[in-house]
Amino acid sequence: MRRAARARDKPRASACKCNTIRLTSPRHEFRWPQTPCPPSRNVSLDGIRGIAIGLVIISHACSGIGANSAVGQVLGPLAQSGWVGVDLFFVLSGYLITGILLRSRATSPVTYFRTFYMRRFFRIFPLYYSFLAAYAIVLAVYSKPLGSLWLQWNLPYLSNVFLARNGWGYGALSHLWSLSVEEQFYLVWPAILFCLPVQRTFACLTAMFCGFLAIRQLCVLGGASPVAVYATLHLDGLFLGAALAAIGPLRDVRRAARLSWSFLLLSSAVLLSESFRTGGLRPGEWHGGYYFMYALIAAWGTSLICVSLYSGNRSWINRAFSCEPLVQLGKYSYALYLFHVPIGVAVRRLRPSPENVVGILVYTVLLVLVCFGCAVTSWKLLEERCILLKDRLFSYPGGETGRP
Repeated sequence: MRRAARARDKPRASACKCNTIRLTSPRHEFRWPQTPCPPSRNVSLDGIRGIAIGLVIISHACSGIGANSAVGQVLGPLAQSGWVGVDLFFVLSGYLITGILLRSRATSPVTYFRTFYMRRFFRIFPLYYSFLAAYAIVLAVYSKPLGSLWLQWNLPYLSNVFLARNGWGYGALSHLWSLSVEEQFYLVWPAILFCLPVQRTFACLTAMFCGFLAIRQLCVLGGASPVAVYATLHLDGLFLGAALAAIGPLRDVRRAARLSWSFLLLSSAVLLSESFRTGGLRPGEWHGGYYFMYALIAAWGTSLICVSLYSGNRSWINRAFSCEPLVQLGKYSYALYLFHVPIGVAVRRLRPSPENVVGILVYTVLLVLVCFGCAVTSWKLLEERCILLKDRLFSYPGGETGRP
């Protein structure tokens, strides 16, 4: 009877073995997965993704804003520096993709590679190539020639190479360089992680990042142009995001949160001071040691994610990241990123003069609303269906969707 009572009172073991770290405050309670198990969607990271796409859109919409007013003197440098949202995307991609791969590394090699690549295929390719096809149709309707360069560099995800060879510009497709960088990362990263020793993954990633910084500085000393570095050697965020995913569970989470906050505030102060000193972060004007600014920007993005991860779900910062507007922007960020530059080019004639700060802000809001409408439409018609299809056909063992 006593044995039956003890067995009845004993809590049942969960099918997903997790290590729970409980601190004195209920705001700091974390469950770190030790085996591949279905993770719930982290809404706070969607909010951070929304911040990233917001920075990028503001950067393109408010470029060249006048500095004749006090508002323009503040908004001008900030808008010029909004491209750091791309680096925040890189950190998120490195963190999420590496986490997925590390959780699935215990499966067979065939399952590991096939599942990852097919899931990436259904998530990325349908919208990307539909966007390129729609762009080609619009050019045909307006009797504008579709150059061979468009086919040569955008279809195989090599627009960053084109940018490095031909310099700034590239019209309504200039922003696709960052998608090329991520796709090239997705192509080789699974094999690299699969070959790394399990117990020393973080150490190996740290060594790779340091080696990458050294190689980039050698290329700079060898005469690499700023645009070539920007388009092809701009991988700091991907490396640091991957290293963050490989850290694993921490015992002193509150100390990690304090350190993350400290570095976030320090790096933000440095970036803001540099932005106002030079009229915006301008990678085209960097030289020598200034290229380490890429690493600082990536570290800023990493610390922002760490603040969210280590501050607890009920903390004020995660409640801010989880607000509905940011989450919605993050949910549709892929389509927003694809659409905002072509739409901005199409309605450029409606943009007020750079000296009209109020008009520029109104134009930016209208541009976001139009792009958001297009993004929601593409989600309903295409993206959502492709995501459901990849989850049904290529789920990870145990039902994991791979969407932390």
